Amino acid sequence: VGLAGIRDAYEKGRGSFKTRATVTVENVTARRKGLVVTELPFTVGPEKVIAKIKDLVGSKKLQGIADV
Repeated sequence: VGLAGIRDAYEKGRGSFKTRATVTVENVTARRKGLVVTELPFTVGPEKVIAKIKDLVGSKKLQGIADV
């Protein structure tokens, strides 16, 4: 959204902007890598993220996930 989106939110009292999690890639074993989420946006709980990942894996929309 950038600076213009934030400015509109302050001036008009409406607006939106995206917040993102902080993720690092770590070596689990010599052949496997893992994503480690270290920070989540304030309004997002870890339960929601885990449930969404499990739903996407179950519906085959997200592949390559061995464990959540």
